[in-house]
Amino acid sequence: MIPHAMILKFILPKVLDHLMKTFKLDKMLDYVELPNDADRKIEALEKEVQKLKDVSHPPVIDIDRIEKIENKLKLIDIVESVEVIDDGQAGDA
Repeated sequence: MIPHAMILKFILPKVLDHLMKTFKLDKMLDYVELPNDADRKIEALEKEVQKLKDVSHPPVIDIDRIEKIENKLKLIDIVESVEVIDDGQAGDA
């Protein structure tokens, strides 16, 4: 009698090969493990971003100061939008 381990040793690789071909698992495995078009594009973009970082300089005005200026400009917009009643209109109000 042939042991089950011997049968599996001969049959299992053939069954796995058939399943791989039937469900195109070999192509899926290649797509996951090997570099594909998307991977190459991402690597190129990462290199380009790194080049831009290397040649760029920090902002002339630091970000905190820019935020303070923006907040002051918002206050100016609020003040400009308020209607001021002059003395001539005070009697009409």
